[in-house]
Amino acid sequence: MKNNIPVIRSIWGENQSTKNEIFEKPIFENEIVFVWGIDNQKYLDNLGYKTHLISEHITNSKYSTNLLHFLHKIDVIAEACKMFDEFILLDWDCFLLKPLDDTFYNLLRNGNEIQMPLYCFEDAERLGLLRYRNPNERYPNNFTKETLSIIDSFEKSVRKYSWKLNNWLVLPNFSFFYTRNNTIGKELLELINLHNVEGIADEHVFYLWANCTLDEYINKFEPEVLCGVTTETRIYEMEFNKETDYLATFNNYIESIKNKSLYFKHI
Repeated sequence: MKNNIPVIRSIWGENQSTKNEIFEKPIFENEIVFVWGIDNQKYLDNLGYKTHLISEHITNSKYSTNLLHFLHKIDVIAEACKMFDEFILLDWDCFLLKPLDDTFYNLLRNGNEIQMPLYCFEDAERLGLLRYRNPNERYPNNFTKETLSIIDSFEKSVRKYSWKLNNWLVLPNFSFFYTRNNTIGKELLELINLHNVEGIADEHVFYLWANCTLDEYINKFEPEVLCGVTTETRIYEMEFNKETDYLATFNNYIESIKNKSLYFKHI
């Protein structure tokens, strides 16, 4: 598909589940994948993707833990800011709902120079994640001690770097990031050095950068072209529980403030 704004994607590490999300061929004409690791680059080159190798190593050694690896996205933004005046950073699990047209570009370019959607977790013990389970396994045996420890660390960080609204903990969602500000990458990297962020660390860094109230964020940074997480989703590979449909309620709340014309679906 022809696109007037470069689409940036990224891959690091050796996570097979990430490779499973990669499309068999590029979706957009103007699309480039920022890559850590020679084998990852060869894999994407063979699929026909244009790639930009950030490092021959599969990760940035500073971010090579479960609680820091999302910070690779900040490196991607900083690198892309050197190469492009304007770009979209897009997760692999963002699916195109309709062709990008003049309305799409006008919505982005008439909005703030930086746009990134919001999503939420339940304001509940362990963020309500224990209400989710893999339907092929007996509950709660699919939660190992290691998994619970990671969830506990995520909960601690989400509570620190989020807005509280109703029964939700609200935070930015890095599924989609649009910018035409070429200093944002440097500014986010500086915040990493100032704050000991963990968990969903990339999103926490942007929360710190935004430095505003929730209403200010919605009016300024919330894009009109997608929701942070669609109502029908899975979290941490666990099946969504339709009985706790808080994501739908939250998305409706956002759309009551900012009209949406959805071009992408993030699951």
